[in-house]
Amino acid sequence: MQDYEYMQHCSQKPRDPFLVTTERSIDDYVLRSLVPQNAALEDIWSTEAWEAEINTTPIGGTRHETHKETAKRAFAERLVMAVLGAILLVGPMWLMVLHNTMWTGLISTSAFVLVFGILAAWHLDDKEKVLASTAGYAAVLVVFVGLNVESQLGKT
Repeated sequence: MQDYEYMQHCSQKPRDPFLVTTERSIDDYVLRSLVPQNAALEDIWSTEAWEAEINTTPIGGTRHETHKETAKRAFAERLVMAVLGAILLVGPMWLMVLHNTMWTGLISTSAFVLVFGILAAWHLDDKEKVLASTAGYAAVLVVFVGLNVESQLGKT
């Protein structure tokens, strides 16, 4: 099952290691070494442009390149999540402090929880994780709204 999921993941890449084609020079070399000499590969219709120079990059890349690419992508994803988390936590706080009314607190909390829930549903696979993370985020904002409401009641 894991191999099938990996193959599906690779099919989304610009250079699918499971797709062997004669347009790529390294693939062409592998095919020519396996196909009998009497078969004419030149007669095969091509769907893409042929590579101009001989490319000796392994089909699927090297382990070092793949590891570096995976680490870079994971860091970028974590960085995006950190920025989104900061915006979604600090944004409503600033809004509720600068415009300190009960309606601002309720509307901004509802809107930010909705946006967070949509982002969680887009990023997470498990519906229980989406519900739990959205509920936790809502709890943090509701506590902040409650503190603002208490401070408003204390002023009157």
